[in-house]
Amino acid sequence: MKIDAKKIIGFSVGMFTLAVSVLAFLDSKDDFSDFLKNATDKELDSEREKVRLDFCNPNLDEDYRIRCQNKLMAFDNEISRRAWGNESPHAPNYHREHGWYLPNDD
Repeated sequence: MKIDAKKIIGFSVGMFTLAVSVLAFLDSKDDFSDFLKNATDKELDSEREKVRLDFCNPNLDEDYRIRCQNKLMAFDNEISRRAWGNESPHAPNYHREHGWYLPNDD
């Protein structure tokens, strides 16, 4: 049985590179979640706008576009959490006997 050292070394280097990139991604994800929790509302709005402009760029590859979309959802969730606090978001309550478009003052 012949063992090819180049393939073993290449595989080892590839696995090491993959592990380092996964750890870097997880570390950056923690940094991003820390940023979301500690940033002011003005900082959130300005950073969200930068990500939105990146997302709207038609020359981006699909993976980067998906990462931008995930970041936009994270920004929106944090902004919504700050706006609503512990209260669940709800729509206005309309009485249906008059129709949804009519006022309730009888």
